[in-house]
Amino acid sequence: MEYRSEVKDGILHIHISGNIIFEETADFSRYLDSLLTEEFSAAVLNFSGVTGITSSAIGAVIDFHQKLTAKGRTMRIEGMSEKAYSVFKYFKLDQLFPIER
Repeated sequence: MEYRSEVKDGILHIHISGNIIFEETADFSRYLDSLLTEEFSAAVLNFSGVTGITSSAIGAVIDFHQKLTAKGRTMRIEGMSEKAYSVFKYFKLDQLFPIER
């Protein structure tokens, strides 16, 4: 898994690629937490390069969303595959934050 981020016009863009597996979830979660110190009003997670995601990684995304919300920030996901979208929708995560395929 690889990830990178940049802030443009007050929006944090996080580009994620590869398979987000259980063994990498702790590092992924720490990376997301490190971004909370940046100055931005909204976060966009770009999943267009994600080939697979485990339940623990989904938990990291939910945790990141909760921390953003506590700081008055918003989050959305874009570029999600149909398979990942169906999993997020099954757990009604599309009701927590916007998800675009």
